[in-house]
Amino acid sequence: MLPAWRPVPSYGSTMTIFVVFGVIFLTLGITLYVMSDRIQMIEVQYNTVCPATNGESKVCNQEIIVEKEMLAPIYVYYELGNFYQNHRRYVKSRSYKQLMGEEVKLKDAAKQCDPVVTNKDMNKEFAYDKVTRLDPDKVAIPCGLIAKSVFNDTYMLSRKQDFSQGANIVIDDSDIAWKSDVDFKFKN
Repeated sequence: MLPAWRPVPSYGSTMTIFVVFGVIFLTLGITLYVMSDRIQMIEVQYNTVCPATNGESKVCNQEIIVEKEMLAPIYVYYELGNFYQNHRRYVKSRSYKQLMGEEVKLKDAAKQCDPVVTNKDMNKEFAYDKVTRLDPDKVAIPCGLIAKSVFNDTYMLSRKQDFSQGANIVIDDSDIAWKSDVDFKFKN
């Protein structure tokens, strides 16, 4: 049996390794710093401009002034505060079977979607077409706390000089869901 080879670090080899790694990490750090310095961020808190009302639909316009030219692609993010979507009751309140496009009976929905099971619990009187009246005692589609707390703000972006002419900037909302969610978890 041959003895295992054990490298014995010398002063020169140790310093060479440290210098090589130091140069690599310094280059990486400078590159990341320069890239992060190019990021333009505009943060607007608009709940003071458009305060919430008693469940009424309301249209509010918020002007955001961009001082410098922004290069594409431009990403728009939305941040919610004090929204505890990882709470156990919130996460469990949904029917996976229903989200996969199958019909769910009231008895099963009551177990899976509690406390938001019916259209009455959801405060939905009309379907999404705003014409079809819903039966208040039928299972809400979709049911559960998650479905009741869906974000519903909409955005329209335009250049100030084009705003009066109705020339909007097109927002690409394709490919915003993971392929696994689209293929295996949720159906229309």
